[in-house]
Amino acid sequence: MSRTDLVAALASISGGAFDDTDYVGYFVNQHGEQLVFVQRPGEAQAVLLHSDLGWEPVRISPDMFRIGIEGVSESSAFTRVPIIGDVILNHPEALWLTACFQASAWLRDG
Repeated sequence: MSRTDLVAALASISGGAFDDTDYVGYFVNQHGEQLVFVQRPGEAQAVLLHSDLGWEPVRISPDMFRIGIEGVSESSAFTRVPIIGDVILNHPEALWLTACFQASAWLRDG
């Protein structure tokens, strides 16, 4: 499968529109939920498309990562959960997004 075919398949499943110059990453978590990361050249933010969020595009950037939800009890499981913007992630998803941001950094800088 060529890159063009792969990107077209990801656009088909997510409803996204991708350009040949976009960095596009794909991930499936342990629950079978699919995630697509899209970084356009010259844009400061990327787009996250997540099947569990109805494929609604979420604008994200590396500086939006944080750990824990503000205002929850210190004993809560949510004190150590990774979050980007308003999206709660699991640890493998956070690692994948970190790798996507690293791999596409040159597109944000250029």
